[in-house]
Amino acid sequence: MTGEIFACFVPRLDKVCFNLFVPERSTQLTKPTLLIVDRAGAHRLEDESSLLKLSRLPAYSPELNPVERFFQEVRRRLKFRVFETLDEAENFVSAALTEFLTDTERVKSLTQYPYIKSALTNSI
Repeated sequence: MTGEIFACFVPRLDKVCFNLFVPERSTQLTKPTLLIVDRAGAHRLEDESSLLKLSRLPAYSPELNPVERFFQEVRRRLKFRVFETLDEAENFVSAALTEFLTDTERVKSLTQYPYIKSALTNSI
C-alpha cells in the first residue's frame, strides 16, 4: 500500500531461497506486513514468526496477484536484451528496480488492485 519495494537476488525460486528472502525483508519491518503470494511450492515458510504474513491467492489466478503487473513492467525493460554475463544481467535488473525505489506512486498504480483497496477500507 505504500509503494515501497524490496528485492534481493537469490540463485533459485525454491523454498530454501524464499526462506532466505522472508527474514531479510522482515529485518526492515516494524509491524506485521501482508505479503500476497501465489500457490507456488516455493512460497512456504519454515518459521511463521516473521513480521511478514503470507496470504495465498486461489490457484491459477495470476490476475489477482499485485506483483504480476510490477513484474510485467520490469520484464518490458528486459525485452530483446542479451547479456554476456550474469553480473551484467543483475546490474541491468538492479538499475531497473532502482527506478521504482523512488517512484512509489508508479508502484502503487501497478499494484493497488481494487480488491486490496476494498479489503483495507473494510477492515478499518
